[in-house]
Amino acid sequence: MPCVLKYQVCFKKLTKKFLEEDPDFYAKAVIILRLEELHEKCAYMVKCNKANSSGTKITFAPVRSVEEYTDKLNEIIADGEKIGLIFTKENGKQEVELCQKTEKNGQIK
Repeated sequence: MPCVLKYQVCFKKLTKKFLEEDPDFYAKAVIILRLEELHEKCAYMVKCNKANSSGTKITFAPVRSVEEYTDKLNEIIADGEKIGLIFTKENGKQEVELCQKTEKNGQIK
């Protein structure tokens, strides 16, 4: 039986132009993609290539254990919280709320 070691996906809408125009939204999109890939395919991001005119290629690898899954999930949550994403748990899985904390007072806008 074949075993997947790594796979690569090109996200065509995550272009260099998009990154330059809105770097915050680009970073949030990558975090959300990482979370979706972990939930849907039990795979975590190994490498994120530089954005170019044809998109951004991201390499993923499958998790090998429940502990590794939990570690990768906590990494994604920590990375997302650094840039202002808020995570909630719904139906037993982490979700992202697309709202931000303001820098001045920590309130949600």
